[in-house]
Amino acid sequence: MKNLDESRKTLDQIDSQIVDLLENRMKISKEIGIYKLNNNLNTEDSSREDKIIKKLENKIDPEFKNSIRPIYSEILVKAKKLLQK
Repeated sequence: MKNLDESRKTLDQIDSQIVDLLENRMKISKEIGIYKLNNNLNTEDSSREDKIIKKLENKIDPEFKNSIRPIYSEILVKAKKLLQK
């Protein structure tokens, strides 16, 4: 392991990237939601949500697999709430 300060600096950089990516994801999710509303489509697709989570669970190191579902479930809940504002 690097020294503590270097590891924390790396984590800070990763956190910044995560926030940027989450912001982009939320913007696109909102665009999709608006499109669905304007075209009388169902805004929720639990089958797609489950596919997203399973795909990510298969992608991540098995040691961290159990972390993906609760994190992404919350991201998906927050994305759906964007249309309620």
